[in-house]
Amino acid sequence: QVVLGFDAFETGKRLFPMSISMLAAALIGPKVAPRLGPRTVVQVGLGAMAIASLVLVGTIDVELNGTAFAVSLVFFGIGAGLLMSQLGNVIMSSVPPEETNEAGGLQGTAQNLGASLGTALIGSVLLLGLLNGFNARIEENPAVPQNVKEQISAATETGIPIVTTDQAYKNLRDAGLRPADAGTVTDDYADAQLDALKTSMLAVALLAVLSLWFTRRLPGRPKEAV
Repeated sequence: QVVLGFDAFETGKRLFPMSISMLAAALIGPKVAPRLGPRTVVQVGLGAMAIASLVLVGTIDVELNGTAFAVSLVFFGIGAGLLMSQLGNVIMSSVPPEETNEAGGLQGTAQNLGASLGTALIGSVLLLGLLNGFNARIEENPAVPQNVKEQISAATETGIPIVTTDQAYKNLRDAGLRPADAGTVTDDYADAQLDALKTSMLAVALLAVLSLWFTRRLPGRPKEAV
């Protein structure tokens, strides 16, 4: 929403396919798990999320109107829905009835902790990619005067904020840059934002693939009765 400069409504419109597919997958997951096994369902979900993240890397742009982008969101939603449909069931079914309250509390704590750590990790990848990419573009851009490069380098020593391109342009003008220089720097900032967003999606795909290792001890396909 911030990187691409959308408001909440525009963001919700573009994420709508993911919400629908996530709901559908969450409803279908419990129906196929008895036949395929929770482990397979979870692995399919992680695989779908990894593939969707890789496709998103190639489709994220300032417009986001392509069919490929919508399809990748559908796959991402399917993966997330399959995961959510199984992990809670596996946890609750692995403890005696009298311990379900404790198990539910631990599950909620682990989910909140994972969400916080995941947001911090992916956010760090995004910020680091934005900082490095922006500084590299400014240094390599011959259209940016040397004094402006030095000013930007000093301003980004302690980090870089994620703002819309309009806000970035306004901040640069307020800092005293000429309109032409502010426009050039804003263009580099916008390109660095998109590259950083793609890098963070690659990190999501990598984490999804690595998570497959942790699924090996989940219940597999039930043995057929002899």
